[in-house]
Amino acid sequence: MKRSIRSTIVIISLLIVIVGAVRVSIAKEIYSIGVILPMTGEIAAYGEFLKKGIELALDEVNAKNAKKGIIFKAIYEDNKSNPADSINAIRRMIDVHKVGNVIGPLSSRNFVPVMKFAQKHKTVILSLVSSSPEIRNAGEYVFSLYPLDELQGKGLANLTVNRGYKKVAVLYIDNHYGIGVKDMFKKNYFSKGGQIVVEQSMGVDQLTFENILGKIKEQQPDAIIHVSQIRTAALLYTQAKSMGITSKWIAGVEQRSQKLIDQCKGNVEGVTGVLIKIPETDEAKHFSKAFKTKYGIDKVLWSEYGYDAVKLLALAMQDHGDSAEVIQKTLFKASKGYSGASGIKTFDQDGMVGGSFGIWEIRNSKIVELDN
Repeated sequence: MKRSIRSTIVIISLLIVIVGAVRVSIAKEIYSIGVILPMTGEIAAYGEFLKKGIELALDEVNAKNAKKGIIFKAIYEDNKSNPADSINAIRRMIDVHKVGNVIGPLSSRNFVPVMKFAQKHKTVILSLVSSSPEIRNAGEYVFSLYPLDELQGKGLANLTVNRGYKKVAVLYIDNHYGIGVKDMFKKNYFSKGGQIVVEQSMGVDQLTFENILGKIKEQQPDAIIHVSQIRTAALLYTQAKSMGITSKWIAGVEQRSQKLIDQCKGNVEGVTGVLIKIPETDEAKHFSKAFKTKYGIDKVLWSEYGYDAVKLLALAMQDHGDSAEVIQKTLFKASKGYSGASGIKTFDQDGMVGGSFGIWEIRNSKIVELDN
């Protein structure tokens, strides 16, 4: 009887050791990914869009790496849509959370100061949809998944000329993004013989546009080139409609959203804009299907970029670790030939990617993509 009890105790002890060893192997490594997004403030809608893509990617990379005992987790900081809180967020990422890599924040006016801080502190930072030309050559720790302003400015100019608009007004948000796209549009549009009759910046928090729109109505341009975020755009289109402005509208990529249509209630019919083309690859199709399965809705603007950022960082870390020095080197290798939800994302020597633009238009309160 005593021998039997002793044997049972030995067996139980062995089982405890085995189970413990299994648990240790399953939870071998936890790799953190810092994420700075606007969860509040003027561009919070975009933060919501991107977070959905990030969470979907985390589900997939954790399922794939479960047998390796690797878990990826996101640490979020809200930059409240402004530069000052963006700097506070990157400080917390580095000093409090001790992460070696950060995704975001959105908007060049927020990303540019943050990237400089990250580069100074040798922390890898990955731009999702910021496009200021300053991002190129910012340093070896700065990467971007998004084509820079020169590409969007050229796309807007080509669209304007191809539609036969020879005399235009240009409205742009007064920040890194708006100024960058405006400058590249002007360069390309002037080279094609275009004329700008009104050029006007808009404040980030501006709510009324009667003075600006009055100048435009007086000049009667063929089209209005408009570079701003959803909240500003919704106010501008609504006020323009009430003032009887009939010029055609051409918008930047950031306005291609059902949220804009819902907020404008019929005031954006016929608005045309540019978009970054995403090839219909197997990966893009998988993302669309998986997004619909997880959230019950079609994919939303820019969610692909959050998804691909996590996928690339996971590839860079999964066999090498999560130190900034390691990620800075392995990201180049991870991106080589990478085909993701947002397209081919092979980094060039500066950590940037290329791309091409297409066209969208609002018809019957829906966004449709057109042939170039």
